[in-house]
Amino acid sequence: MEDLVHQHKALPFSLFTDSSRFYRWFYSEQNFLQRQEDRDLVETFYRRFADFMSPVVALSPETGKDNIVMIFERINRTGVTLSLFDLAGARLYLKEVKLRDRPAS
Repeated sequence: MEDLVHQHKALPFSLFTDSSRFYRWFYSEQNFLQRQEDRDLVETFYRRFADFMSPVVALSPETGKDNIVMIFERINRTGVTLSLFDLAGARLYLKEVKLRDRPAS
């Protein structure tokens, strides 16, 4: 990743930690975005990244495995379709069975 950043083919992730850091770099520190189209593209990308909303479910450390599995199933019934393997993996995890670690037969 560092090589891509030095070749100006990628941006360092550290720029995305807060807007003041990004805009300080964007307007004062970077010197390779010469064309207005390139600057517009990078700024648009940053704005989309900064405005992206990601849903989060915060659980206390005391949340039991049973409740975690029920929450996982409830959330994923309405979101991305899970395979039977995913759902069985969540259920069997409660019994200390890790399906993803088992060899395929």
